[in-house]
Amino acid sequence: MPHANAVGRPDVTLPRRSSGVDADGSGTPTLEPGSGDRGLWLTGGEGIYAGNDPALDLSIPDAAIGTTIYAPTHMSPGGACMETVTAHWRYAGMASTAHGHGFWDWCASDGTGGWQLFEFMDATWRAQYVRPYRGESRYWTQVFSDAPSSWKGLLYNFNEGRWEEKVSIAGSNVSGFGSVGWTMWESHYLMDVAQLCPRLPDIRASGLRLYVNASWMELSDSNSQDTLGPYGLCWVDGTYDFRLPKKRDSWLARTSK
Repeated sequence: MPHANAVGRPDVTLPRRSSGVDADGSGTPTLEPGSGDRGLWLTGGEGIYAGNDPALDLSIPDAAIGTTIYAPTHMSPGGACMETVTAHWRYAGMASTAHGHGFWDWCASDGTGGWQLFEFMDATWRAQYVRPYRGESRYWTQVFSDAPSSWKGLLYNFNEGRWEEKVSIAGSNVSGFGSVGWTMWESHYLMDVAQLCPRLPDIRASGLRLYVNASWMELSDSNSQDTLGPYGLCWVDGTYDFRLPKKRDSWLARTSK
């Protein structure tokens, strides 16, 4: 859908994203992807599958203008080139919060990196990709390696009844996280300066799977680990709460307390 691809259009404001991190690329990363995050590090496999809460009711308040929230966001382990990202953002000059989904290129396959595809969650997009799931809205995404150093990003198109390939890229991971991936609630400039912890709608990721040895497998202690505690003021002081079931097939970010 070229008309829905916002990349390169000068008339829209895309969510900002850091293009790299300070990490040594081995084991557990030394820094979180954002400035206020909670989730899981993923250490085994070459693909990720997830049902995502589009969280279209999330509204960033006036006091937090300048905030970007990526939630849910998923980066496959295995040196992935591509992150599948749900984005919510509100910057100066925006009257309300914007919502979208994109595939971020972590291999800089075109020399620049950044959003390879970004689509706003308008009515047309929602009609194709969003459906009720256990009483909540979900859209379904997967990123996996189909050949060495080659990655595909897909969304499930309910109108067509099939997985729709959105992006295909190849290259070597330059994220700074090496082979480690994540599934996470990530924020930027929400918790950096002041104790600003606005009430936001809870966000859930469902049906989490990793692509291991050509099969989709459940997350376990052997291929995933907690982010070693909360990161960012709102998580540290308990205003926000992260809930992870023992089975690790989902997570819930409680930010409405």
